[in-house]
Amino acid sequence: MMKTKNKWSISFAILLLIVGCEDKNEIYQNEGGLIDGIYTVYAGNMYYNPSTISITEGDSIRFINDNGFHDVKITSGPLKLFLNPCQGDCTIGTLVFDVAGTYNYICSIGTHAQQGMTGTIIVNPKKN
Repeated sequence: MMKTKNKWSISFAILLLIVGCEDKNEIYQNEGGLIDGIYTVYAGNMYYNPSTISITEGDSIRFINDNGFHDVKITSGPLKLFLNPCQGDCTIGTLVFDVAGTYNYICSIGTHAQQGMTGTIIVNPKKN
């Protein structure tokens, strides 16, 4: 009976270790959906996730910083927008997209953009 108990304890400990070591970037990989009526993009160690997202005119995107020091700067598109940086686990900010088009954005901190911290937002026109 003691051997069975030890096997279960070891199995449970291994399961906790595996779950506890998940990469946060992988967890959010397919997210970016609506949370409280606002789309969400996560920023972290040289990533935005999802890096490409499609929304509709009038929709909002909240940028959540998982770690590091990051901002959001729209570099091309119908409007030039910017969110000031924040440090660590924080909300960088929320942007409302009232004009349809394709918006490319970067993290303008240091060389973050050159290291892959870029993204695209496709804003589709509202269907009447």
